[in-house]
This record gives sequence, structure tokens and C-alpha cells, in this order.
Amino acid sequence: MADDPPKPTLAPEHTSEDVAIRHAMHDLAWLARTFVANAMRVTAGAGDPYRLAQQAFELGQAIQDAPSGTLVGHINDAIADAVSDGRREPGDFDDIEDATDDIEQAILRIVAARMLHQTVQVTRRENDLSTAICRLEDIREKNRREFEAEMAALRAKQNIKPSIPRKRRKPSVRVQPSRSVPQPNPIDEEAELAACKNTSEFIRKRQEQLRRARGED
Repeated sequence: MADDPPKPTLAPEHTSEDVAIRHAMHDLAWLARTFVANAMRVTAGAGDPYRLAQQAFELGQAIQDAPSGTLVGHINDAIADAVSDGRREPGDFDDIEDATDDIEQAILRIVAARMLHQTVQVTRRENDLSTAICRLEDIREKNRREFEAEMAALRAKQNIKPSIPRKRRKPSVRVQPSRSVPQPNPIDEEAELAACKNTSEFIRKRQEQLRRARGED
């Protein structure tokens, strides 16, 4: 046996026959558990597919080798209990875990239905999966709103203002003022032109005024 099962706990008042049956059922349940777990992992793309045949053979051999006083119902119960042991009982967990358990069950049923090409069952279980996912999202949203309401009440009781994230100021860009070119003082061009002897002399004087205004020699 590749996987060693945990030892069963037995009371001292049990007879030798009871002890033999309990041990046989315990080993049988462990074989069923390891076989189903490996089959599920293989279905998901993991596990050890080369051990499935050996595990199935060991499980069948354990059923045949069960003590003579073992009822068939005991064998079936042991296998069923072992296979369903991974599931939690209702009422043992909160709403989120309850919805998560429904999601897990729907996924397992979808995989089983696909393996047997049961199209109708696949469609039904996919609807169950969608319903469970929506219920989980609703529960989380409800918990979020309740948490925010509790925090707001606590802040109001302690007179604490909610922190508002400060907006980051954009770095200011300093614009250098453009240097304007000095302009010559306004003059009466017609009067200056009349004072000059000709147009070339007027142009020369005008250029000199511009150079002096710019600080040129």
C-alpha cells in the first residue's frame, strides 16, 4: 500500500472481531479516499495517472478481503464517508465558506457530467456555479458595506475626520521673460526727413539711432 493510512482509535471493550472489522473498514476507506483523490487530480491535469489502475485494483481487493462478518452496507458506508470527507457539513462555517463550498460542489459536478458527456447536467451545474459565484460576490459586497459603516460610526464617535488623499501639485514651470529689443524714441519722421539733405542721409541717421538704442557702437 503506497499511502499509509492513519491508525483508527478503538475502545478497549471491543472484541477481536470488532477490531478486525474496524481495521478493515478503515483501510478500505483510506484506499477509496486515495483513489478518488488521485482521480480528481488527474482529471485536473495533475496527480499520478499511472497509479489509478493499481489503486483501483487495491480497492477491489480490499473489498473482497473484508472480514466475513462485514455487511455490504458497512463497506458502502465506509467508501461513501471517505469520498465525501473532503466536504464540510452545513452550519460548520460562515456565509462566505458556504458559498465557496457550493462553488466547489458545482465544479465537481460539472467535471463529472463532462466525463460522461451529460450535456443537460453540465448546463444545470454551470447555472448552479454562476448562482454560487453571484452569491459569494453579494456576500462580500454586503460585508464591505457593513465594514465601512462601522468605521464611519467609529470615526464619528471619536470625532476623527476621514483622511482625504491630497492631490499632488504639478511642478510649476518658471517662464523666463523674453528680452525685448529696445526701440528708438519715436520721432517725427517727416520733420527729420525734411531736415536732411537727401534720403540717404536720413537712412544713415536712422540706423545710428537704432544702434545707439541697442547699445552698439
